[in-house]
Amino acid sequence: MSCEFKTNADELQGLDSKENIKEDEARSGSKFKQYLAAIICSILPFAQGTVVGWPSTTLPLLQSEDNPIGSTPMTEEDASWIGSLICIGAILSVPVFSYLVNNQSRKMAGYIAAMPLIPSWLLVIFANSKNMLNSARFIAGLSCGGGTVVIPLFVAEISEDSVRGALSTLTVLFFNGGILFAYCAGSYFRFHSLACICLTLVILFIVCFYFVPESPVFLMSRNRRNEAARSLRWLRGDDQGAISTEIAKLRRISQENRERMEAMGLKEALLSRATIKGLTIGLGLCLNQQLSGLYAVLVYTVNIFQESGSSVSPYVATILVGILQIFGSYIASLLVDRAGRRVLLVFSNLCMTTCLGCLGSYFYLKQSTDVSAYGWVPVVSLSTFIVAVSVGPGALFFLIVSEVFSERVRNIATTLCVCSLWLLMFLVGKFFSGAGRLQVEKPKPAAFITGKIMNGREVSPGYQRHYTDSKLSTDFSRDDNGWEEGVVKGNSIHIEVTTCADMSHVSYFVIRGT
Repeated sequence: MSCEFKTNADELQGLDSKENIKEDEARSGSKFKQYLAAIICSILPFAQGTVVGWPSTTLPLLQSEDNPIGSTPMTEEDASWIGSLICIGAILSVPVFSYLVNNQSRKMAGYIAAMPLIPSWLLVIFANSKNMLNSARFIAGLSCGGGTVVIPLFVAEISEDSVRGALSTLTVLFFNGGILFAYCAGSYFRFHSLACICLTLVILFIVCFYFVPESPVFLMSRNRRNEAARSLRWLRGDDQGAISTEIAKLRRISQENRERMEAMGLKEALLSRATIKGLTIGLGLCLNQQLSGLYAVLVYTVNIFQESGSSVSPYVATILVGILQIFGSYIASLLVDRAGRRVLLVFSNLCMTTCLGCLGSYFYLKQSTDVSAYGWVPVVSLSTFIVAVSVGPGALFFLIVSEVFSERVRNIATTLCVCSLWLLMFLVGKFFSGAGRLQVEKPKPAAFITGKIMNGREVSPGYQRHYTDSKLSTDFSRDDNGWEEGVVKGNSIHIEVTTCADMSHVSYFVIRGT
């Protein structure tokens, strides 16, 4: 499905004579339509954000005596599957949409990405068993995986260089807005009413997306020059100079990409130093974003505040977290093209580390000390953490991944990074709630560790690499107080992790050392 836009034949005259126009002489076109198109595209991330935020307020209801789909409360194991099954669906759909987006069209892939949300929410509306809910979550994951491939790419391709960073972070802003919407609506609407509301968001996207033109970058890559000019005219306005210049630029880039693809084989390109460096950055950002526990915080927000014993209502605190996440995303959209990616990543990680340290210390002291006077600490720490992660890793992952790979390997490399992100989200979401039940069995103790390590080594101008060693060896010993103290060692990494065998959430922990 595509849109048709009228244009005169003479609009394309003289374009060939302008092929060599310098980019710094190009005039920017109208930005209103670009923002409008980006907002319409971002309705899908908003709808998918409701999928991620839905369990936070719904799981406590499903685990209560008032469970709307069964006669008995759901177990923690059931809840962990509901929280994490969307990630399995996403992992499976990412490679499929990577193929569709490059071999069909960006718009067609966008429609297909939205479609699974319709049967997903219908299953929730008519659910009478946990199996129906699990199926609904898995199907929703198919949409979420497709959305993470299609929408960031589409928005980046319809945007001018001067606003690309801001518009790319807009999709993250709307995704976080969807999470906040689910927090607010889930606190005040009934189980089935909430699903009906979320379903209307999908229909809204499908209707509005019809009026957005196809990506001009995709059209030029298929040598559909007339259609690309129509698309640019809709996006940039009637400034023929800007349109002509951008057409020339896209033709030049398309030609250069074809020449590179002919000069270098795919295997050689994948093993090149630039690709390996890009994968290091992309996978490092995956680890940085998810090993901070972000997904667990978003899915189990109400449960976390209930466990903290804070005097603040868990539902009010959850809504506050959602608002602050929106605030962080907005700050990122303002600063990303001014302060730069690396600066935002460094300062956000420093803030995240401080917040996790305070939160871990609170839960550590809570085991043996009366901390009722400090019930505000979890709320403040978690809220500040959400702002920090929204400014840094949460907002910048898709933007940076779209920038660090050459056209020759971008499809495969981006697919690998996005699949890795969803895999980490599944592991964090699935095992977070069960972490507190882990007991030390003889002779080999076990623990669930969620953390993040920041390495300040610069790998590329404007970027920062964050990584954790994938080969960690853990040696635990038990002291007389029932606390488990382990030393996690890796290449140039030495972290001490302290946790308690009967702690309600051992994923809150204290990190000491370097």
